[in-house]
Amino acid sequence: MRPISKRLMTIALVVAIVLAGIWAFRYVQQRSRPANQQQDEQVARVVTAIVKTDRIEQTVTLTGELKAIASVDIKPKISGRLERLALEDGTVVVEGTPVGKGQVVAVLEHHDLQAQVAQARAALETARAAVQAAEVNLKDAQREKDRMENLFIQGSATEQQRDRALAAYDRAVAGLAQAKAQLAQAQAALDLAEVTYNEAFLRSPLAGVVTAKYVDPGTMLSPATPVLQVQTIEQLKFLVAIPAEFLPRIDPDKTSVDVEVSAYPGRVFKARIAQVYPTVDPGTRTATLELLVENQTDGRGNYLLRPGMYATARVVLAAKAQAVVVPADALIRLLGKYYAFTVKDDKAVRKEVTLGIRSGQVVEVISGLSAGEELVISGQQRLIDGVRIERVEQDLTGGQGQ
Repeated sequence: MRPISKRLMTIALVVAIVLAGIWAFRYVQQRSRPANQQQDEQVARVVTAIVKTDRIEQTVTLTGELKAIASVDIKPKISGRLERLALEDGTVVVEGTPVGKGQVVAVLEHHDLQAQVAQARAALETARAAVQAAEVNLKDAQREKDRMENLFIQGSATEQQRDRALAAYDRAVAGLAQAKAQLAQAQAALDLAEVTYNEAFLRSPLAGVVTAKYVDPGTMLSPATPVLQVQTIEQLKFLVAIPAEFLPRIDPDKTSVDVEVSAYPGRVFKARIAQVYPTVDPGTRTATLELLVENQTDGRGNYLLRPGMYATARVVLAAKAQAVVVPADALIRLLGKYYAFTVKDDKAVRKEVTLGIRSGQVVEVISGLSAGEELVISGQQRLIDGVRIERVEQDLTGGQGQ
């Protein structure tokens, strides 16, 4: 057994020495060749594309809840029974009914109030008549006073007669003043009766849509009883939290904003920035943007967006119409710098590039590349400057072809 083992070990050692010699010979031969000859023999298989210009946008996506700009509960100012819940043209008021500012939306029973107005108006006419009578009486007293004073001067009237005429005149002046005061009181009573009568007609304080109906006709109402809720939904308010680092790029007059909701996939609603709140939340390091979203209607005139819907805002922080754009995956990052490989005369050329706006998987190149150049977009990780390349097609899965 021992002679056989020694023989096998000797054979293995000889084979290893021969293989090592062959490898050393090839290594020395390879090192002795010129560098350009080595590169000519190396062919890298890559995928390329032509550099183009396109529009690029840097955006941030924010989420939140849509809210009504204004919302009000309509309540009566007086107590009474709800007579009808309808517009002046007879349209029954329900959820979704559009109403105008100042439009009557509900009416309380008001026959007694109407009678009070009529009574106050009659009292006002009586007071006016009393004023006219007092004015006539004053004129008579004025004439009698003047006559008695002349007769007294002539000695044809006694002092007592003159004094009675003066007293009658004073009473007439006071009577006219009292009649005018009663007229003003009657006018105030009529105004109050008319105000109370008008309070029986409930009007919407804003233009919007009825979003809630709380009671039905026949219900006894008090000033604390809400009848309807009306909200403005032609525009909706959208409050979103944006990281403070993006605030320097926000310009309410220029920043473009689009809003989408899951209820209408692919449909975009235009919005604008109404204001940027002046404080930053110290916990989240975010500021609040108040957006105003333009609502849209369907074929029946119904608004699509509703308060309470969950929405997504796409805020454009920066944009460029004609930018040199390349796939971000085509770039190589090395020691804080970015490089790209272009192709010239079927050889790879490494270029340092300066980046600008990034949008998803696409990035803007500010310098280093020009439109029309052939860019290596796959396989660049194996390249060195000057190596010969072979163009291949990408397969259907997105990988490099063979």
